Amino acid sequence: RDRTRSLKSTSTVGHSALPNQPPGTLKLTTTNRTCPTVSPLQMLEVEQLAMTEYGLTEDMMVENAGRGIAEAAVTQLQDDATTATVVILTSNHRTGARAISAARHLRNRGHRVNVCLLGIEHDAELLESCRKQLEIFRKIGGQVLKWEELAAQFPTSDLTVDLIIDALFGIHFSFDDLRTDSQASAFEMISWVNRSNADVISVDIPSGLSAFTGECASSPQYKQNF
Repeated sequence: RDRTRSLKSTSTVGHSALPNQPPGTLKLTTTNRTCPTVSPLQMLEVEQLAMTEYGLTEDMMVENAGRGIAEAAVTQLQDDATTATVVILTSNHRTGARAISAARHLRNRGHRVNVCLLGIEHDAELLESCRKQLEIFRKIGGQVLKWEELAAQFPTSDLTVDLIIDALFGIHFSFDDLRTDSQASAFEMISWVNRSNADVISVDIPSGLSAFTGECASSPQYKQNF
C-alpha cells in the first residue's frame, strides 16, 4: 500500500504521476482528475499574497492548515470514535507550527497525541508561531517530547502507534537547515519510522525528498524514506 500521502491538496492524493502527464502531476484517486502542483517558491508566493492581498494572518493560516491536517489524519484512522495514539514528528519552522496546531485538534477529538519537536532544547530560537502553538497544546494537557524521550517511550520493537504525522521538513525548511547535532537525530527519527508498521501521513512532502525535484535529498540514507 502507499503509506505516504501529501496534505497540500487532499489526503486522497497519491504520489504517482499520471501516464502521459508532465512530471510533478498528481492524480486525485477519488475522481481520476489531474491535480496541478506548485514549486516551493510558488507556494511561498501564494502564502505571501494571501497575507498582503487578502489580509490573512500567519495565525489564521496556521489554524486553517492545522485543522486540515487533523481532518486528513482522521480519515486514515480506522475508527475515529476509538482513541488512537498519534505521534507528530516536526521541527522549528512554519510547517511545524501547523503540525502542532493539528495535534491540538486531534487531542480535542479524544486521541492520544505526542509531539516530538526536533531542536526543542534551543528554546530561544523557536519561531513565535511554534512557541505559541506549543504553549496552547501544553495548556490542554498535550505532551511534547525530545527525540530521546520519544524513542524511549515508543521503542520500535513494541510500537503501539496508530498514526505518524511526518512534518520534520517541508517547503519552508530542509535537512540542510538543521544544526549538525539535529541532523543526526533526524536520521534516527526517519529510520525509526521506516522500521515501524504505523501508517504515515507527510505534510507538504515526505521528509528526505526534495520539494523542488521529488528526488532523495542530502544523503543516500534517505532512500528508505517515509
